Amino acid sequence: MRCFYFLFVPLFLTAACSKKSSDETAGQQSQVLVRNGFEDLDGWVPNNPSLTKEKPHAGQYSVKVDQNIEYGLTYINQIGRLSPTRINKIRLTAWAYQEKPGKAAVVVQINSPVPNAPGVFYQKIDITEVGKWTKLSQVLTMPAVVDPASEIRIYLWRHEAGGPVYMDDLELSVTP
Repeated sequence: MRCFYFLFVPLFLTAACSKKSSDETAGQQSQVLVRNGFEDLDGWVPNNPSLTKEKPHAGQYSVKVDQNIEYGLTYINQIGRLSPTRINKIRLTAWAYQEKPGKAAVVVQINSPVPNAPGVFYQKIDITEVGKWTKLSQVLTMPAVVDPASEIRIYLWRHEAGGPVYMDDLELSVTP
């Protein structure tokens, strides 16, 4: 019986580690840069009213905006920390829920590393569906002026939403 464990466990671990993702098997290799379901933020960030347990897509937490919260919790990082090589295209994927008709959006913004310089990139991904979780997915082409020290910001913006809006399960990946 003990011999069985010594043979089975390494075989199982090898099989588990060698599984390819569906993107790789389809001939498209994508590198995930950021993946967040907002589960691990509780206790790590200062108390933020946009981090909520009210309506998660998966897990217990999501980010919320409403008439009292204009901008949701923001992801901020330098481009060079996400990837050691130049990024030409990224895919943003997130799940969004809008309770009432209106204009809310997920925003991807890249700022210049030079203080007080104009923004380098800005893309607003509108949330159009109402009353159900909707998967947002958009490929964004990075401008040539993006520098490794440039700062990327991703956030939920209330804009002209008619009621609460939620975002969950955000993923940012390099797209070939």
